[in-house]
Amino acid sequence: MLRGRNFGGAAAASIGVQVGASAAGEVLWVSDAEIWCNAAAGVGTGLPVSLRVAGRAAAAAPSALLSYDPPLIAAVEPSLAPVAAAATVTVLGYNFGPAGDEVLPRGGPVGVS
Repeated sequence: MLRGRNFGGAAAASIGVQVGASAAGEVLWVSDAEIWCNAAAGVGTGLPVSLRVAGRAAAAAPSALLSYDPPLIAAVEPSLAPVAAAATVTVLGYNFGPAGDEVLPRGGPVGVS
């Protein structure tokens, strides 16, 4: 939810919300002082939130930032791997980012699915 003022009337033709570099999903005008939106899936902390109403950029307060939940590792399978050979390891958890993003462990990038 974004709160402010001068967000236009119910007939505001175009309203756009951006979180960092990603456009928000569904955007709903509630009132001249309130807009609801769904932030796109993402990762990061302190991402700026910006708003455009009828092509005009809204001035944002310095506190208009969004942070996604940090990643959480719940388990690693297998818990033992050979020292002298490469092994496939599955990392289970939450908030690793959208599918298709890359994870960068020390050994190089791997895909997220």
